[in-house]
Amino acid sequence: MNKTKIVVLRGLLVLVILSGGLFLIEFIGKKGFDLGDSIVYEHSYTWGYSLRPNGSYKRFGGDKVTINDVGLRSVQDWNKDSSNKILFWGDSVTYGGSYIDDNSTFVAHACKDIEGWSGYNGGVNAYGVLNMILRSRYDMRPQGAKMTVFTFITGDFDRGIQSSKISDYRMRKPPQWFPAIWEALTYIGQRYSLVKLFFESNDGYQSFNKEKDRYNAIDFGLMNLEIEVKRLESEGQIVLIVHSPNVENSADGVKRVRNSNFDLYCQKQASKKFGDRFISLFDTIESAIVNQPNLYKDNCHYYEPGHLLVGQKLNEEIKKRINLKDNFGKFAE
Repeated sequence: MNKTKIVVLRGLLVLVILSGGLFLIEFIGKKGFDLGDSIVYEHSYTWGYSLRPNGSYKRFGGDKVTINDVGLRSVQDWNKDSSNKILFWGDSVTYGGSYIDDNSTFVAHACKDIEGWSGYNGGVNAYGVLNMILRSRYDMRPQGAKMTVFTFITGDFDRGIQSSKISDYRMRKPPQWFPAIWEALTYIGQRYSLVKLFFESNDGYQSFNKEKDRYNAIDFGLMNLEIEVKRLESEGQIVLIVHSPNVENSADGVKRVRNSNFDLYCQKQASKKFGDRFISLFDTIESAIVNQPNLYKDNCHYYEPGHLLVGQKLNEEIKKRINLKDNFGKFAE
């Protein structure tokens, strides 16, 4: 066998090994890590970004994430539903993450067994309060809701308005070939890029009062939220404002509800502005977490038992508001 044939055969062998390696990595990524069917977003100049409509994904552990015709997490299309609609705006806590099935989020639980009503999940990963407000005000796709529920954690006020560039969210569908490898590489590239490491990292320096800055962010967010609440109510909607607490590990290793000055200030100011429209989940979580330490996945996101607990609490509150409104004939047919 001459040298040319040997070189060609060696090249083909290397090609076969590399190709086989790629297919093996792709197989492991798909079957072992549920990669390759990544959630797709779309950019907005007004509210930053949102979920791309008409998507159906099978994610971690086989959980389903369904995005309907107007970019909300719901198995029901908005424009095909003639029932009274409850629209939730929120961050990743509300969205539920890809480890929670569509029907296991607190939004789904909150809207169960309410005759003539259906719920829609407008939670989006990493949203700040201003993203929610601007989406509520300017996103014309989900029109005609009878109730709007804003759900947030204290940290959402620190975020202001987030852009589509803040994390590893994908603005395009994965390629047909090797989508699991593509998802892994884009995640690594966006999360650990040299640009972020050297130019966008924050060394923590501030020449102004950092504590006052956080209080200002809360005040500004609540001021704009109040304006939007009044607008929605002028259109005849019921509006609820819900604060979800963070948790932290105490000295004895037990998870407890975080009770920082910022959390207390946020709840106090929200209660002052919104009165009985404001619902704090502080007591609900605090009384349950001692006996149910598995309510939270981390310091702010719920596991399924947490979603169930919060959903049941909000279900009671929603029914109460609907009954009150019905007594005045606002929704009588």
